[in-house]
Amino acid sequence: LQLVMLPQVVGFALLGLLVIGFAAISFRRGGLWRSLAIVLAGMVVGAALAWIGMFLMGQARPGSFWRAYPIWTQLTVYACGLLAAVAALALIGRRLTVEQLRASFWLAFLLLGVAIFFIAPGGVIYFLLPPLAAIVGILLKQERVGAIIAAVLLWLTFGEVLALLGDLMNNGPFFIFAPLALIIAMPWLIEAKALLDTNSKGRTITVAAAVMLAGWAAVAVAPAYSADRQQRFLIQHATDTGTGHAYWSVVNDRARLPKDFGNVAGWRRNELPHIEGKRWIAPTATVADLTPPKLSVMSNTGDGKVRTITFRIEANGAETIFLVGAKDAQIVSAGSGGFVRPIAPDTKGEYYLSCFGRSCDGAVLQFSTRELKPMPFTLIGSRRGLPAIAKPLLEQRPRFARPQYSPDATLTISRVAL
Repeated sequence: LQLVMLPQVVGFALLGLLVIGFAAISFRRGGLWRSLAIVLAGMVVGAALAWIGMFLMGQARPGSFWRAYPIWTQLTVYACGLLAAVAALALIGRRLTVEQLRASFWLAFLLLGVAIFFIAPGGVIYFLLPPLAAIVGILLKQERVGAIIAAVLLWLTFGEVLALLGDLMNNGPFFIFAPLALIIAMPWLIEAKALLDTNSKGRTITVAAAVMLAGWAAVAVAPAYSADRQQRFLIQHATDTGTGHAYWSVVNDRARLPKDFGNVAGWRRNELPHIEGKRWIAPTATVADLTPPKLSVMSNTGDGKVRTITFRIEANGAETIFLVGAKDAQIVSAGSGGFVRPIAPDTKGEYYLSCFGRSCDGAVLQFSTRELKPMPFTLIGSRRGLPAIAKPLLEQRPRFARPQYSPDATLTISRVAL
């Protein structure tokens, strides 16, 4: 392996020269605005087709239907970009020559690189080599050879980025891959323009649409989960100590639960009391001898502007404890002992002060707030494992499903004023 170094200033200068060069060539050849419209329309339409397809598939198959075999979803999203590119060339580009389309496409590609420059300057490296090969081909009077080399280089560089993004963003949004796939496919379609022009617009678009629909059909029948790529399926028993009600909670990827799951009736998508985030919940029986954690206030002092509360945790068997403050709690700092972390005044959302592990029992924590009067907080205690009544749920958990990020747990939800 050999690492090739290119100073940023050289890359930026080369990008500018390529933009100027292709702009001059495009204006001389004509058809610039129509060609740019093809690229822009294709990217927008491709993204829209992919978004609509993902939305409809999500309605038919709720959950991460792509998890086991993401390659089918990725290829189908690419096919959405391909359909958009073919349609744009057939409907807008018929009167343009291959030479006009080549120059204008690489200009559009370079302008995208200019936009990337302002977001992530290092990303400019992906916008240099392919158009450089294309313009060298033009200057050497070997334009078609240069165009094919540029298309190959684009596939090897930008295509690899697209593949890695597919692995990184395996939970979506997938629709953004369609415009990227269009960029990689467009140079090849431009070279195949003569073949596209020999067929009617309707036939050309129909063939591309059939490829896309075949892809969605494959996505529809592919298993959603496998032994290697399992569904997140976290089961919890939660007790609201304020009301005395208890609930089963299943946190998954929004997929429907198995029929009559756990022999429990009344499953619905909702939030647990005082806990944000929708999940599957159903009423159940409370568990005897389940004591929630408690907080013992050690001090509550203030200077007229900020109030500081120091408290000790009584875990009562809980291994993880969350103290949740409302969005308007105005907490300015929180921590333990010699480590108190400031919180920016423009922080948004709820406040979480959490403790993990056996050392939580007896731990002393503190927070400071601009609110001088006692405020309501939610105190959540979590311990690993489920009560005996959870046996039917554990037995009926889907084959390729398991708890992820945290184990099955028994929760208590309490309200305290601090």
